[in-house]
Amino acid sequence: MNKGISRREFIFRSTTALTALPLVGLLGNQLFQTDDELPNIILIYTDDQGYADIGVYGAEGFETPNLDALANNGIQFKNYYSAAPTCTPSRAALLTGCYPVRVGLPFVVGPKGPDWTKGKENIGLNTKEMTIAKLLKQKNYATCCIGKWHLGDMKEFLPLRQGFDYYFGLPYSHDMNKQTDPK
Repeated sequence: MNKGISRREFIFRSTTALTALPLVGLLGNQLFQTDDELPNIILIYTDDQGYADIGVYGAEGFETPNLDALANNGIQFKNYYSAAPTCTPSRAALLTGCYPVRVGLPFVVGPKGPDWTKGKENIGLNTKEMTIAKLLKQKNYATCCIGKWHLGDMKEFLPLRQGFDYYFGLPYSHDMNKQTDPK
């Protein structure tokens, strides 16, 4: 069963949901009697993946049965507009719902190393920002981040400080290495 929705339908549903938010606030947890009634949410965010790189979206020459099964039993978002074409700003926007410049991450951050990192090291997502993980925690969700973080590699910027209960992954891209000054 394909539950994909168009961009127009997503906007309609989102607007309807936002209109109902004051009612949700008044009713609180009465809408969800138990945590068992909350839907599971699995958000997969990948770099360098094209639209047709998964079977359900038309992949040819290879199969993605596990991703296809997830997509066929969940909601498929068929239109997505990233706030930026690079790692750090697009992830910041996804997690906060804000434009990357608004949260101070309009560029890729990384460890001290090559010239391009000058002025972009020791920077990360401010822990005071509201993230989707923090919002989900308010509804008693368990949260987990697996994979590349790329929103700051110092301890204060890592996922466990951003609302995630568990983190297993890389703080930045696999092709970035911390470098020491040879002097």
